[in-house]
Amino acid sequence: MIITSHWNGPLLPSLLTDRATLSALVVGQILAVIIAFSPLNMLSIWQNLAFISLFIHCVMLLSLAQLYAMRKFLTSDKLIPQLFIILLVFCSTTFIGSIIAHKVISISLINEIEFAARNTLISSLLTLLYIQFSIMHTEQNRAEVAIAKAQLDALQSRIRPHFLFNSLNTAAELIHHNANEAENTILALAKLSRAAMHSGEDSTLVDELVLVKNYVSIEYWRLGKRLEVDWQVPQNIPDCVVPRLTLQPLIENAICHGIEPLEHGGKIEVALYITNQSMTFLVTNPYQRTASVKRASNGIALDNIRRRLNLVYGERSSLTEYKGENTFKVKLIIPRRERKL
Repeated sequence: MIITSHWNGPLLPSLLTDRATLSALVVGQILAVIIAFSPLNMLSIWQNLAFISLFIHCVMLLSLAQLYAMRKFLTSDKLIPQLFIILLVFCSTTFIGSIIAHKVISISLINEIEFAARNTLISSLLTLLYIQFSIMHTEQNRAEVAIAKAQLDALQSRIRPHFLFNSLNTAAELIHHNANEAENTILALAKLSRAAMHSGEDSTLVDELVLVKNYVSIEYWRLGKRLEVDWQVPQNIPDCVVPRLTLQPLIENAICHGIEPLEHGGKIEVALYITNQSMTFLVTNPYQRTASVKRASNGIALDNIRRRLNLVYGERSSLTEYKGENTFKVKLIIPRRERKL
């Protein structure tokens, strides 16, 4: 058996998960069935199966309960000391349990020390297997998380240049006409840039809305009276957590593909609905197919946004598009998460 030699970190979190415990109980039951139906077993199959199943499950659950109680004291990240402690717990529980079982059932074919020693040897091998597969499962999860994070960063990096490029052009133009407005634009841009640098992190819903309004203020200075935004958000916003730059790309998409191509601009409606389970963002903008086709696409592709959300939430989020004759709506639903204090 090969235990991962480069493992660094606590083992208990990978051993005490619901999935790992259930897997251990299932494997234990399979072992009990194998032993009970062994051709070398001359006793009653069903009585033997009941006894072996009870013994294995008791030893397994008692050992895991002891490790759970000791988790605060097992702070070492080194593999060998952790292996020794885990093996000691499982083997000592098996040995003591075997002595008790031998006395209760009065097994006469083998003395209690030999009975306990054999069970302890089997327990040590199964414990090593249990640890090995738990480590493999944990490392696979870490690799999947790392890949998802890399994909998320790659997708997010596409978003940054769009609004940064437009904002810098706006600031450059304002310098010659209104220095104060140019300064405000640059300050708003700094906040957006800071958010883009931490795009893989979480943000509060309040901060996300402030960030979006900073972005809209930049576009106000660029588009003037052609842009109007109607904010339909609750007065009291709960302390929820969302991925940073969740709403901003939707607003940018509405401005770039809905407002900017129109000669007289239009109004964007941004609505937020919050329930105990989810948060719904509804963005509505005017839409003219012919006007949008003439303009080169420099907005944020909704497929890109959808992929980002899928990496964060999986199937728990949805992004739906509704295209009418003169309007375009995007409906985003994500799970509600409270901020941990």
